[in-house]
Amino acid sequence: DTTQTLTYTYRRKTAPLRYMGYEAASRDGSLSTTGLVKRYGTATAFPEGPAGINPYTAEEIIGVSGTLAGSPPGSAKTVVSDYLDVSDTMFSAVLSGAEVWVAKMQGKNIEGAMAVYARDLRMAFEADNLAPISGHRPDGTVVSGARSLGYYSASGPDTGV
Repeated sequence: DTTQTLTYTYRRKTAPLRYMGYEAASRDGSLSTTGLVKRYGTATAFPEGPAGINPYTAEEIIGVSGTLAGSPPGSAKTVVSDYLDVSDTMFSAVLSGAEVWVAKMQGKNIEGAMAVYARDLRMAFEADNLAPISGHRPDGTVVSGARSLGYYSASGPDTGV
């Protein structure tokens, strides 16, 4: 038998992301393009990622039946974003992470792949300019109120003490 199994990986850049969830069109309910992801928050807060201050309660892919995961509350605020909502600076790290997983599943030594992944991840963190925990959202709004005393507090002056 001359059957040979080949496994390969390749890197391909996807189309540029159009909607990250912070744009006005992503939040006003006007987007209904098939393939975009719709995430549901609460009646008072827009949804954020799973580790956010206001994690989403449910999500679905617009136009694809059977994709609703979770139970959206009535009159929930929604956010629509691209299916892969990862910044361009993080994309290479996502691909490197996939290569680590492939190597691990094949039972190969993952040291080299992990080194590349760690490098790509460091570079992505250094280039990341979306930091909603800082209090300044990418759309330019500044969070105020009770949260201004916690995660969203602006840095104070260094008193040298």
